[in-house]
Amino acid sequence: MKKKTNSKNSSAIALVLLACLTLIVGCADWQHRATVIDWVDFVKTDDGTYTNVSNGVLRDPDTVTRDVVGEVRKKLDGSVHNPAYRSKPGDAAYLEKGTELYQVDGFAPEDLVAVQSDNDIGGYRLYANDEYDRLPKADFKSIVRAEPSSVSVYAFGEVQPIRVASGEQGKTLTEMLRQAVYTPDYPSDAEQEPALYQIVFDTGEPILYRFYLTDDGDTVRFRSDYQVKDDIRDFLKIP
Repeated sequence: MKKKTNSKNSSAIALVLLACLTLIVGCADWQHRATVIDWVDFVKTDDGTYTNVSNGVLRDPDTVTRDVVGEVRKKLDGSVHNPAYRSKPGDAAYLEKGTELYQVDGFAPEDLVAVQSDNDIGGYRLYANDEYDRLPKADFKSIVRAEPSSVSVYAFGEVQPIRVASGEQGKTLTEMLRQAVYTPDYPSDAEQEPALYQIVFDTGEPILYRFYLTDDGDTVRFRSDYQVKDDIRDFLKIP
């Protein structure tokens, strides 16, 4: 004898299963949309992956040619939410679609490219191939040993220098920074937001390096962990 099926119970079970499935799919979709990826600033071409030289500055912006060696086809930030996504040639983390990559004189396009940027010193942002290992060292002690011919001081976010110190002034400023005292845990009593500066040393290399200096009104700090004498504030004023 066949067992009679209760259609009402079957319908109720089906509705519960459908609701659970909808909830699971909805949660998965929410998690997918809520995933925020902290991208490294890179761009990829057929020649490899290039990472932003975040502290690099072109000594001579005129060395950027008009030769376009690549173009961004897809900006990943804000459009890709899958952490397992594998980047393809034409992808960039933060560069907008259509951004052109330019060759720089003295560098093969397989090694270094530049993109126009109104917010970077010299008007360009640099990207070096991850396989390229011939950039000058961003090491302060090495830079001091190279006896830079000048030191340029920029307010943060500005592309024109407040001051370019050369000759004896340049040596004095470099020496002040060299004598900065390592005080990583120094407590500051300042209540104001610190002013931020960029310091660029001209060592004659095609790519120069910038370092950061902050002044919170109480102390002046170089490379975040070093305290500089207050006299350096004379170099932070517009002449």
